[in-house]
Amino acid sequence: FFYLDAHRPGDVPLREEMTHVQYYLDLQSARFRRLQIDMDVNERDLDRVNAVRLTLQPIVENVFIHGYRGKKPSYLGISTRAEADYFAIIIRDKGIGMTAETLRQIRRILQTREKPGESMLRNNGEEPTSGIGLLNVHQRLQLTFGAEYGLHLVESVPLESTIFEIRLPYRTSEEGHHVPDHDD
Repeated sequence: FFYLDAHRPGDVPLREEMTHVQYYLDLQSARFRRLQIDMDVNERDLDRVNAVRLTLQPIVENVFIHGYRGKKPSYLGISTRAEADYFAIIIRDKGIGMTAETLRQIRRILQTREKPGESMLRNNGEEPTSGIGLLNVHQRLQLTFGAEYGLHLVESVPLESTIFEIRLPYRTSEEGHHVPDHDD
């Protein structure tokens, strides 16, 4: 499930990425009737923050493919937060989580930008995953916005949950952009 427009640049308003994700979640909600989706997004920021095309939806899709492997999806949360140096999009699930070893390997892949070996990661004894999709999103974010941005694996607890964070540029008013407003 994806969208492309050959005449558009790689970075787009966050609103466009979120709209695309909402379409994807509508499909998943029809498929999984008991799926709880929790969206806590500041609407004003959707037009003030840019994202790289096709970065948010693959992470959300990853939740359904890997985060709930072997069980029906029950929860997906997407929230946003403005920090002084970046804008965060947080993606949470209540899936199968990751083992400490898988968590360590994925963090290493994202930190070193080292291509993972094929089928090198095993998640809770299930079928292997390479982490290449996560690395692809991370590298595209960094190539577009700089090394301080990208995908971060915040936390994963086996049999409980996983939290990813996407960090995007968020400039101050002196730089001609929005200053974080925490009153919303």
